[in-house]
Amino acid sequence: MSEQLLGEALKGHRDDVVIATKFGMDAEGASGRDFGVRGSRRYITRAVEESLRRLGTDRIDLHQFHTPGPATPIEETLAALDSLVQQGKVPPPPRRSGLGCCRTTRLPAGC
Repeated sequence: MSEQLLGEALKGHRDDVVIATKFGMDAEGASGRDFGVRGSRRYITRAVEESLRRLGTDRIDLHQFHTPGPATPIEETLAALDSLVQQGKVPPPPRRSGLGCCRTTRLPAGC
């Protein structure tokens, strides 16, 4: 709901703002059935497509993952986020993808 309201408010002003949104919480099926695997490539791809549709834009400037869960290897999640940057759905730095509430012990070396 908030993404739809934001999308309506930003019509004609997209390049004047930075859009930030999150994914990975139980959105009661707003991004399709997730089976509790909200860090998977499939779920992330579907979630970003739905956010883009609701926001009425072609890119998200700051795309954040709420809380990685144990069901998906963090490497798969990070690869999916990188893929969004490669596709231009999340622009490269200074715009970003990010993880919230993630223990550094779960991150692979080099992150």
